[in-house]
Amino acid sequence: MNHAVDTSSGDHLLTPDELAEILRISRNTVVDWASRRPERLPPPVRMGRLLRWSRHSVDAWLQSAVQQTPRARRPGRPRKRS
Repeated sequence: MNHAVDTSSGDHLLTPDELAEILRISRNTVVDWASRRPERLPPPVRMGRLLRWSRHSVDAWLQSAVQQTPRARRPGRPRKRS
């Protein structure tokens, strides 16, 4: 799936290394997920064999992921049921 990116507006295309740094995962994980589990990453911009990600779409994807993440329960002893 190709997405048009307007680079004149300052939208930067991220490399797999840059995306890995933002997501705090390894470059190998980015490459693996892009080919095997694309649902785990924002949609890429394909340029031939190269994969790039629009900085704007990555930011939007992260924002939506944060809003959808359920709040984790605090670890501890189970509560007594009344």
